[in-house]
Amino acid sequence: MATPSEKLAESLSTLKALQDKGVVAIRASEFSRTHRERLLKAGFIREVMKGWYTPARPDEPAGESTGWYASFWAFSANYLNDRFGEEWCLSPQQSLSLHIGDWTVPKQLLVRTPKGGNKPTQLLFGTSVFDVRLELPPAGDVEVKNGLRIVNLPAALIGYAPGQYVDHADDLRATKIEPLSEPRDKRIERHLKAPACRDRCRRDAIIRVQPDFDVGPLARRAVVDRQQIPLQRQRILRRLGAPGDRDRRNRGAHEQDAHHHGLS
Repeated sequence: MATPSEKLAESLSTLKALQDKGVVAIRASEFSRTHRERLLKAGFIREVMKGWYTPARPDEPAGESTGWYASFWAFSANYLNDRFGEEWCLSPQQSLSLHIGDWTVPKQLLVRTPKGGNKPTQLLFGTSVFDVRLELPPAGDVEVKNGLRIVNLPAALIGYAPGQYVDHADDLRATKIEPLSEPRDKRIERHLKAPACRDRCRRDAIIRVQPDFDVGPLARRAVVDRQQIPLQRQRILRRLGAPGDRDRRNRGAHEQDAHHHGLS
């Protein structure tokens, strides 16, 4: 008859096989009830929510959250992929945070999915996942990073809430926006106006630049469609300056107009 240590070793082998596959979010059905209860009692797994577990350290004190925060993103990726397949992505705001390397665990992870229930799913230590029932962005606007389906940088900037441009100005300065150097890229051309005319020498279309998010070109003029278009992201921050700054600019403009017309 097997000893308790041998039984535990057998259960640990089952757990290791799952970990070797990169599984962090473990469904109850992944192993037998006997193995699950044995590992749970020994402290090698802990319950995140009903039917879902994650590996744990037996020597970790009760109430210690370090292990959970270290595994949060991997657990979320496994859980969301298992639940929604490829029909989900993180919100633009959360996607932008990951683009700039901010992996701080949020209190509530916002997820877009057509299968969403519009309600939060409680996890450990006050964290949760909120799956919002929304259509997904175009497939070309979604990329995978560390198993997480996120909105790419241009689309994340488009979907960013306007008020947060001011509140998170430092985050935006950390983003890297590449010049639109491929004029025939569909992501660019779908936002361009129809050609106004043709260049006589090279027969290229002369077009007016229409950037697909609030980032203006450095040169405000028509450009030949083979020409590179450098962008200036700081234009966003200047346009969304503090209300006091806008008031001062408006007062200055009115004073200049009044002086010009001889009214002061």
